[in-house]
Amino acid sequence: DHVVLAFVPACGDCEFCGQGRPALCEAGAVANNAGTLLGGHRRLSEDHGDHVHHHLGVSAFSDHIVVSEKSAVVVPDDLPFEIAALFGCAVLTGAGAVLNTAAEALPAESFGVFGLGGVGLAALIAAKSQGASEIVAVDRVPAKLDLALELGATTVIDAAEGEVPERVKEATGGGVEVAVETVGHEAVLAEAYAA
Repeated sequence: DHVVLAFVPACGDCEFCGQGRPALCEAGAVANNAGTLLGGHRRLSEDHGDHVHHHLGVSAFSDHIVVSEKSAVVVPDDLPFEIAALFGCAVLTGAGAVLNTAAEALPAESFGVFGLGGVGLAALIAAKSQGASEIVAVDRVPAKLDLALELGATTVIDAAEGEVPERVKEATGGGVEVAVETVGHEAVLAEAYAA
């Protein structure tokens, strides 16, 4: 089958899976932390026989992998892998953060996204789909800022120029109501909180 991989396998049986919250699957978290498949075992090994951890259950960065069927989501055969791969992480994480976590605050007068990789762009698109009226996009890469404008950002800020929170506050008349940080760097997180 033509599949995309979800980095949090969902057992389907735990309390969180039963609540329709598979991203919080207890067995999936245990497996990911242990470097095993969902069943608690390893199916990869090096040539000399030593077992290899299954990175996030999907063996990311490997040429060949073995995964739990719970990590494999069948997609249409004509969906190119470079597009399908976005759904396994970027869309789940970025759009998921907006649609599942920030949904109660949307539509917001202003929304800020800090970091415009796949995750940040997915968050931006999700915020736009939920009616955010002012979307501020922050990154250091000019091409990403241009793409953010094409995807619906109303204001872009080049973080390389400094004073990001002040510039966000100026652009929005006081700061954003909802901020999503997708870089994973404490300085960027601090800027998002300050904005």
